Amino acid sequence: MNPDAPLALIGYSPDTARALRTFGLLSLAVPEGPPGDVVGALKTLRFTGALIAPHLEEVMLAHAQPDAAARKAGRVDALSFSGALHATHTLEEAVVRLVEDSGYAARGAQVLIVGDGTWLRAALGVARLGAPSVTVASSSRPEAERVIALLPGGVKGYAVAAADGALAALAERADLVVVANGPLPAGVLQPYHTLLDLSGGALPLASRQGVATIDCTGLLAWRLSLQLEHATGQRFKPEALAEITATLSS
Repeated sequence: MNPDAPLALIGYSPDTARALRTFGLLSLAVPEGPPGDVVGALKTLRFTGALIAPHLEEVMLAHAQPDAAARKAGRVDALSFSGALHATHTLEEAVVRLVEDSGYAARGAQVLIVGDGTWLRAALGVARLGAPSVTVASSSRPEAERVIALLPGGVKGYAVAAADGALAALAERADLVVVANGPLPAGVLQPYHTLLDLSGGALPLASRQGVATIDCTGLLAWRLSLQLEHATGQRFKPEALAEITATLSS
């Protein structure tokens, strides 16, 4: 990759572009338009790659060559124009790196994951760290079953609707409770659990119950680090990126 080639920010604000320039990246916020036209123009203009804002992730999937992570998520958050137009989605890997970096002993832990959609699928990444079984509680049992089908081979999966009364019993055998998004059903969290709360909504309850938690404040920095590595080929330490992640939602 050419280190002097510009990085496109599709759907992001100029503030994000200015923040990334402090790291020596020639980053430009580009106008939104028909995805195929935008991607074609950026490749013609020899951009090194692009970061994709959340509201465009799904539509961009059809306009690049997605890797396994992007196909699993059904979305794209980073493009590389080096050779073929390669696309990835970094959220799951960011969750994995966050848990690894936390020092939590995930191998052998029984996992319960609560949530829906993209964040639920990303939270499945914890199963890659040696979980023997994963219970997924989603808005409906069919949705939970679809997500369970994405688990790595050798991991036992259990699907349940979040409103199902059986969830409390399933939660009793969990070591790690992961809240991907949405509310945590009443009675699920117990003092012996460890909580990984990607949304932050269950942290007050965990504090009242004395539940151990995994710090998720670095998640967006891990994700940005992975996006930049894919799009530019350059590696940045997540802690160095922490201060600018707030602009990603602008």
